[in-house]
Amino acid sequence: MNSESQRIIHLLKNTYDGTPWYGPSVKALLSGVTAAQAKVRPLANGHTIGEIVGHVTAWREFTWHKLQGRHGGPEANFDIHTPQQDWPTAERTSPADWQARLSQLETSQQQLIRSLEALSDHELAITVPGRKYALYVLLHGIIQHDAYHAGQIALLKKALGDQDEA
Repeated sequence: MNSESQRIIHLLKNTYDGTPWYGPSVKALLSGVTAAQAKVRPLANGHTIGEIVGHVTAWREFTWHKLQGRHGGPEANFDIHTPQQDWPTAERTSPADWQARLSQLETSQQQLIRSLEALSDHELAITVPGRKYALYVLLHGIIQHDAYHAGQIALLKKALGDQDEA
């Protein structure tokens, strides 16, 4: 099947752990990042890699909830209201905490893919509950969001001394 939903799945997979044209995927960029590196703040007013991963995951979870609530129900009311929800802190920085954060990101990928596999093309035109744009716009937006933050992670890794990325 060569539907629009399938093309969106392809883009989401490619950005997350494939070979996107712009450079390394999100997963490739995060490969080898240690808990110690994830908490370093190379720019005084910037985010850490750990914070970026939390932020990316939060918006992927937002997208998943909105997909689940596209026909009503409790998931339709899910939203990101606070700065802490938007940019979860990475205060707990043990290797186990970092692995849990990466696992949460991976889970968000699997949830999105499963939800998209059940999405028909005509449902892409449904307005996102609580927003003024369609699911189609949200889904392309989350892919663009991942790519944008992948670039930030690449630059932070370079600032940390990883010359292989960026």
